[in-house]
Amino acid sequence: MEFNKSILLLLIFSPLLLFFAEAICIPRNASNDDSHGPLGMALHVASSAFMQSLPPVSSPSQSPVSYPSLPDYAPHSPSVLPSPFNNAALKKICGVTDHQAECLAIFGPSLTGAVEPLSVLKMGIQTLHKGYEQATAMATKLSNDPSTDGVVKDCLSVCLEVFDLGITDLDQALTAISSNDMDSLVQLLNGVIGYAETCKDAFTEQGEIASPLAEINDRLDKLGSISISISILVPGVTII
Repeated sequence: MEFNKSILLLLIFSPLLLFFAEAICIPRNASNDDSHGPLGMALHVASSAFMQSLPPVSSPSQSPVSYPSLPDYAPHSPSVLPSPFNNAALKKICGVTDHQAECLAIFGPSLTGAVEPLSVLKMGIQTLHKGYEQATAMATKLSNDPSTDGVVKDCLSVCLEVFDLGITDLDQALTAISSNDMDSLVQLLNGVIGYAETCKDAFTEQGEIASPLAEINDRLDKLGSISISISILVPGVTII
């Protein structure tokens, strides 16, 4: 009897053992029809649960290069600019420039202590110096970009050359202020005011090529104009 029972149990469980043996031996690249069987579904559910339990993997990304920018010019008329832009002394100084609203927007937020032409001019030169540094960084980045057109790179090389001259002249202008050499100061500022225009002309002479530095060139040009206008208010300055 015991022998007969063993045979009977073997006959009953043989198909199940065969099923599991085949399921274990099925290669991963088996046909799609096998994946819909009971074991395939169970493996799929278990795999999905495991993947969902893993922490998300964040791929490394490079942060975009950002450069310090010149102050944004207020889009208001001088009569409606809020304090501290309406400082009476600063309004008088900026009034001699061709860009009064921009002048107030640039210097107004940074006012400290007494406001007089020489301190405002020094602040203008420092801001202009920062602007040329920014322009140099932008031009260098574009020039080193393999996707930049060859003609554009030639124009950028002109810009980089004059930007470097601008930085050097502005360093000397600050030295001239410290040594009270007003004649040298005015000569240096007159030279600096043309550098942004030279960069602009490099692109204009090529015809239809748009300058990627057009916006910052415009700001440098305006700030240079503002600075040279304010310089005429500084005692000891001779108008050239």
